[in-house]
Amino acid sequence: RRSPHVSQRPFIEQALADADPEVRRAAISSLVAQHPNDLIDLLEPLGDDPDIGVRREIAQAVGLSRDARARDLLLAQIARDPHTRTQVVRALGDVGDASVVPQLVELFESETLLTRLAIIDALGEMKDGGAEPAFIRWLGDPEAEVRRAAVQALGRCATPSARRRVVAATRDTAWQVRAAAATLLVDAPTDTWAIPALERLCHDENEYVAELAKKRLDHVALTRITVQAPAP
Repeated sequence: RRSPHVSQRPFIEQALADADPEVRRAAISSLVAQHPNDLIDLLEPLGDDPDIGVRREIAQAVGLSRDARARDLLLAQIARDPHTRTQVVRALGDVGDASVVPQLVELFESETLLTRLAIIDALGEMKDGGAEPAFIRWLGDPEAEVRRAAVQALGRCATPSARRRVVAATRDTAWQVRAAAATLLVDAPTDTWAIPALERLCHDENEYVAELAKKRLDHVALTRITVQAPAP
């Protein structure tokens, strides 16, 4: 893996069939480092490996592939292998094909917290407008970690409605969510609704959130001074 060379290929392919799952996982990682054009062809037959670690390694490897079949292969793994869904969702985020947005949104409701967070992150990476309504809906989720992730995903959306939702999240009951929103507000300091929200957060009951808001306001002030300073 550290020193890939085409001559190593026969050895790596042999290791893919080794009896030890640790060896098979290492072989997959080494194969990815070779950047072979037939990566999907080599990995697809291993999709039902009895070792969950090997199947997770396969998902990660497929996500790094630029083969057009990567999307379909990962969706098939989601359907048949619930034990690797978190890793497969992350791999779909790496692939970046926004056509899977509806499937991931539908999958969200029935999954574990870890997979749900991975879904939000993957959708955020895709930066597709079709996911924004889902992010907004998840701001009302009972799990604070889900709301925090939804806020961060909305921060990647370049729409006024998304920014307004981020500002609204500064009133969330969980300090983690308010902190995530405060961090994003500095990215749009000219928005008329952003500065009052930061000023309010300076008096937040959570010390970390209050300090974070003060730092963001200081950054905004410094930016304005720099922009308004006359040219020498």
